[in-house]
Amino acid sequence: MNTATALVRKDSIEELCGHRARALTLYAHAFDLLLEARDAHARAAVGKSHIASFPSEALRWITTDRRADFVDRIRTDMDRDVWQGLILNTALAGLMDAEARDSFERSLKDNPPEVTAETVFATMSALAGDADMIFRRGLVNVFSQLHRKYRSHDGFKIKDRVILHYAVRVFYRSAMLIHDAQLIDVDRVMHVLDGKAAPHHTAGLCAAIRAAMHAQPAQWEAETEYFSAKWHLNGNLHLRFKRADLVKRANQIIAEHFGMSLGVSPHAASKRREPPAPDAEAFFPTPPELVARMIEEADLSEGLTVLEPSAGDGAIALPVAEHTGGPVVCFEVSPNRAAILRADLGARGRVINDDFLRYRVDERRYDRILMNPPFTRGADALHVMHALDFLAPGGRLVAIVSGAIHGPADGRRPHDELRHEIERRGGQLIRLPADSFKSVGTNVDTAMVIIDAA
Repeated sequence: MNTATALVRKDSIEELCGHRARALTLYAHAFDLLLEARDAHARAAVGKSHIASFPSEALRWITTDRRADFVDRIRTDMDRDVWQGLILNTALAGLMDAEARDSFERSLKDNPPEVTAETVFATMSALAGDADMIFRRGLVNVFSQLHRKYRSHDGFKIKDRVILHYAVRVFYRSAMLIHDAQLIDVDRVMHVLDGKAAPHHTAGLCAAIRAAMHAQPAQWEAETEYFSAKWHLNGNLHLRFKRADLVKRANQIIAEHFGMSLGVSPHAASKRREPPAPDAEAFFPTPPELVARMIEEADLSEGLTVLEPSAGDGAIALPVAEHTGGPVVCFEVSPNRAAILRADLGARGRVINDDFLRYRVDERRYDRILMNPPFTRGADALHVMHALDFLAPGGRLVAIVSGAIHGPADGRRPHDELRHEIERRGGQLIRLPADSFKSVGTNVDTAMVIIDAA
């Protein structure tokens, strides 16, 4: 007997060889398909220089029930790459500061939105519509976050130069940039203000400085169209602006950012001009979703006494009255809005047609104070500080204030005093989303203050 033929028939051997040949063909085809998939992935990422590594470890244990997990892993990595390519390799990236870019990257980290024609169009359209706001907020961030130890840094106004603290590491005969994010942002701002595309991070001011550092002999200064740069042994990098017209435009944007008004009060006006008429300034009511959050944070219940020191048309006061049953005491400087609110509140509250800052506290205190005061020239901080005098023991104040409260402290401005008071009382300062007031017609930055009385 032939042992070989007894153990395995020839037709079985031929079948086995056929499976082997088919497997090799399929593996080779799979490899080719993976190459095609990687190429399509790269093209979908709009030329992004690096795309996610192929999860080869996921193929180590190939079973039918793991297919969905594998495909989902691929989808997540690819969608993240596509969104990064869409945003970071378009003109929108040139409008974002480092903080905005980091926030964008974090939003994509775990579960990026699925890329479809609808989601891409909607997202890009929304971002394009907000492009001006994105740039303005980024410009303010760039200059308000500069180190305040230097007299040339105001935070609310750009002067003739800025100093980037410890941006350079200096060696015996050479130097190197060690923190270039702020440098990139400052350079980006000047380019965009001049109507030009922001330079790549390897070009522009960074490239000029690095070229000077690597020159033989090494130099300590560099020049570009917009800056004269000089670095020192202590690691500080001094940037002197060469375009006064662009600095002026940047300061106008900063002033508009911190000076936008959410309300109205004659006491908000500068002493150097006449107070505005009660209805002369912009008025933006608090959006309903933000009012709902304020009510939740205030922990309202029936029977509590409530004060609304800048009530407007009742965007806060009316929902508060629904929760507490009244009474809600309101101040509103505009005669027209005060009359409307008085009719809407009816017996659930009292409306005083006057400026809240004119009043001084007597024996009356309130369990809760909810407010969205005027923002003009620090009036929001003044209103909140004044309102704290009206808070009853065990009471709580919840207020919307300007994002300027997150700006640099200089010991003089009303927002500095309010920040100090929040810290002293153990209160909370919460940065609100950038588009919190978009639904009522403004993109001004805002924050929420929560302070409990002792």
